[in-house]
Amino acid sequence: NGVLYAARGRLYLDRQDYTAAKADLDRALALGLPDAAQRAYAYELHGQASAYLQDYDGAIADYTLIIDMSAAPAARRLDARLSRAILHHMRRDRAKAMADYDAFFPRMDEASEPTRAKALAIIDGLKRAGLYDGSGKQYDPALRGALAQCVADPACRF
Repeated sequence: NGVLYAARGRLYLDRQDYTAAKADLDRALALGLPDAAQRAYAYELHGQASAYLQDYDGAIADYTLIIDMSAAPAARRLDARLSRAILHHMRRDRAKAMADYDAFFPRMDEASEPTRAKALAIIDGLKRAGLYDGSGKQYDPALRGALAQCVADPACRF
């Protein structure tokens, strides 16, 4: 039953019915899922629904569970790391955002394709803002500095 609720929760998320998605994912997680990969995926979807509903504390908690789930696939944990970094960034929590960016960007190539695309979009946003002019192929001091500057500036958006 947990797997079915998770699948329906994903469908609700795709249809932008975030309240229904979150409710089904709550049920899926309460009923249980057979392995760590499925649990991590359900928490990721739950985090996305929470973020869309502006429950940022809930989304951060979901992403933290994934990051701390040692049995979860490494790519899923990296995806959660970038998602949590973005939420901390939105809140202008420089220390937490930078800790997550520092953990994610050196290993960006190990993340899922959609998350790598999201990271490249962040780099492009930094370039458009005039904060960074590098290639973004490595997490160098210039890219880190641009991220830190963007986190500190409330007007900086990707």
